[in-house]
Amino acid sequence: QRAECEELKEHLAKLGGTKKVRELLAAEENPNRQAFVQNRRLVVATPTRVATDPLFSRVRFDVLMVDDAPKIPAPSLLAAASLVRERIVVSGDPRDVAAVGQWVMPQKGTRTASETAPVPLA
Repeated sequence: QRAECEELKEHLAKLGGTKKVRELLAAEENPNRQAFVQNRRLVVATPTRVATDPLFSRVRFDVLMVDDAPKIPAPSLLAAASLVRERIVVSGDPRDVAAVGQWVMPQKGTRTASETAPVPLA
């Protein structure tokens, strides 16, 4: 048990000590989720949660990062994008677009990011 206790003490120290852990727990129990979310440096949510949870309609973010964007329904992506003040970073395989069928493929003469990215030297 002593080893387990020491391990827990180490984890507690890594989290910022007992005061910080108590603050985090109090914030999670607090019914004011908006204040809790606004004080986070990083918030992770599904597109559906962003589109349907009323909390997100009251909060604004600096950056939106979207992975596998072609697989996300356009209305959900647009709902999330409407919450952003500064930048939107979108990533995904453009070949996945046809499978989902929701996004317009680049017109002839345009290039995707993968076509313009530098090629690593071997």
